[in-house]
Amino acid sequence: VSVGESSGSGGGGGGRVAQTMQAQAAAVEDGSPAWAIHMFDLISRTFSPFVLTSLQDLPDVEYQLTTCLWKVKNYDRALQVIKEAATSRHKTHRRMLRMAAQGHFSLMQFSASLEYYERILELLPPRSQPSSEHTSPREDSRQRARLLQEYELRTEYARALIEVGRPDDAVDVLVIVQQLAEQTASLNHIAHARELLAKARKLRQQSADKSASAAAVSQALINGG
Repeated sequence: VSVGESSGSGGGGGGRVAQTMQAQAAAVEDGSPAWAIHMFDLISRTFSPFVLTSLQDLPDVEYQLTTCLWKVKNYDRALQVIKEAATSRHKTHRRMLRMAAQGHFSLMQFSASLEYYERILELLPPRSQPSSEHTSPREDSRQRARLLQEYELRTEYARALIEVGRPDDAVDVLVIVQQLAEQTASLNHIAHARELLAKARKLRQQSADKSASAAAVSQALINGG
């Protein structure tokens, strides 16, 4: 996706983009994602100060285009859009990367999935430390949502690590997952994190035993020779 420079002087451009995107969303709901894809393509090819008031609109357009492509099962094209998307810390960009990570995982392309999870984790905002001071219910809710999102991301990342045969790294990630679960104070999440961590540790032990056994056989052959 090529991006035109934006001076921020595009008049009502941002409003037009918002209206067009609403129309696209409605088209998808009505079962016409192909038309929506055509329109998003048109927008993405004509980025300019006259269309976008700022580059902040760009991730939204790319995200909507990707979700439309996903709905019509055009995974190759969706993954291509994500690959070429403008990198940013925008939350919609992280959603696109996660869609790609999950898509590659479901296609059993675990190494590619892993790369996307690593990119998402790099873009995550720093985690704020638990505060003993009183915070508003809204801030508490926001903080919990952030913790749950990171919990889910790291859990999926650990699964991909296990699939590519890296149980050691999966254990390290799942230790963080367990800490996140404890911060959410959700018994279900805590139990799930402990279960996954136990499974990863078991796989790590099996891998270590297999390596030790192979080393012993190799040594025996050397000694016997």
